[in-house]
Amino acid sequence: MIKQGKLNLIRREVERVTFTNNSRSVIKVEFGEEITFGDVYYLLNTIQELGVKRYAWFSNELYIFGNEPPTYEQ
Repeated sequence: MIKQGKLNLIRREVERVTFTNNSRSVIKVEFGEEITFGDVYYLLNTIQELGVKRYAWFSNELYIFGNEPPTYEQ
């Protein structure tokens, strides 16, 4: 199980990247042996709740990409 402090840190970083629409940022979360299904559920729920549109799961790593900035038409 991932300690709650680490989960909170990941959440704050995802919030920062989402809020600033920084499409050049990537958050990489590496899962070790201590990961539980609850931890994975928490992270996936967090990225859905915060409106993250782009993420990738590869092997034991979760990559979270910043959203593209909104376009304004005149």
